[in-house]
Amino acid sequence: MGEAAAEQGAAKHSRMARSGTGALLLAAAVLGAVVSWWICVVQRVPVSAASELAAVQFGAPIPWIAQDLTASPQAAYPSDVRMLLTGNSAWDAPAEYDWGAFAANTLMWGAAVWAVGALLIWLATRVRRSGPRPESQSLRES
Repeated sequence: MGEAAAEQGAAKHSRMARSGTGALLLAAAVLGAVVSWWICVVQRVPVSAASELAAVQFGAPIPWIAQDLTASPQAAYPSDVRMLLTGNSAWDAPAEYDWGAFAANTLMWGAAVWAVGALLIWLATRVRRSGPRPESQSLRES
């Protein structure tokens, strides 16, 4: 009877660990997608001539959005441009998307988020375990 309870407890712990890992992977993927989009929004791309405005590449480390910014010429060159998110219509700044590159960026940024999260969790557990000792233990050592 004791072995069955131990096996049942181990199976429950294994299911909880798998669901926790799945949740962590899903959160990392979502955050990876958010980071991929956010980079495009805040990124400034240098252009050295008006002809380069026809297909400005946004995204890092792999560009996944190419936007036509010829409707927004710069006053002087070289200049830094940002992705145009607003306008009177979609024709103001048409964009092309490379969803494969977006998926690759999402995986890379998600892996980075996962690694940082795993490191923070590991550090937090180390700090908790090395916290203050119970008083009875410190008296025995004296």
